[in-house]
Amino acid sequence: MQSSATAKGQLLRNVPYGDEPQQCLDLYLPAAPARAPWIVLVHGGGWSVGDKHQYAPVGAHLARQGIVTAIVN
Repeated sequence: MQSSATAKGQLLRNVPYGDEPQQCLDLYLPAAPARAPWIVLVHGGGWSVGDKHQYAPVGAHLARQGIVTAIVN
C-alpha cells in the first residue's frame, strides 16, 4: 500500500481487501474525513477489462468535495 497526502486530502493506493493481487482498492480521503459520507465505485468492464486508475480523477474530485471514495479493482 502506498500513501500520499496533500492539503486537500490523502490517497491510499492498493489497499488489499482479499488474498488475490487484483483484490485491491484506492481510497481517496478528504482533508477532514471524520463523519464524511462514503462512495464505493466499481468500474465497468465485466470483471475482465478496465482498471481503478482510470477513475482517479473522479476519486480526487469527490475527496475535494468532502466525500470518502473507494475505487475497487
